[in-house]
Amino acid sequence: MEMWFSNLRSRGLVTRATVLVLAVAVVYLLVAPGAWCFGGPVGPVSAAVAGLCCLAGAMLALISGEPFRTTERALHGMLLGMAFRMGIPLGVGLAVYLHGGALVQAGFIYYLLVFFEITLLVEVYLSLPPLQRRERNESGARKTAL
Repeated sequence: MEMWFSNLRSRGLVTRATVLVLAVAVVYLLVAPGAWCFGGPVGPVSAAVAGLCCLAGAMLALISGEPFRTTERALHGMLLGMAFRMGIPLGVGLAVYLHGGALVQAGFIYYLLVFFEITLLVEVYLSLPPLQRRERNESGARKTAL
């Protein structure tokens, strides 16, 4: 499990994006029953909209940070991705809150916070540069394989 999880960062963009989508889907499956209990039939819709907003922001952050996945430029990718990762959920959340209505009554802002945390953790991990393997040379000292 640890090997598979640590190798995720070295996979292609499509694989990492699929993992991001799967993470949001799993969280939605966990949140939807509670959303139905607290918000009625609009609760799962509210949770789905919040999840899609956060997924869109995280997906754009993942895609925009792809050219910066080197060790030297990782900070640039994180800062660029932060604009999408925070901007889209924050903008949509503000618009929905100011508009009011059934989504707000069903707890849209709370679901937005839940999905934001999950997408933040998963997307940042997947955006980091791949780990470098360490090998030993003949003298027993470690050297980094490129």
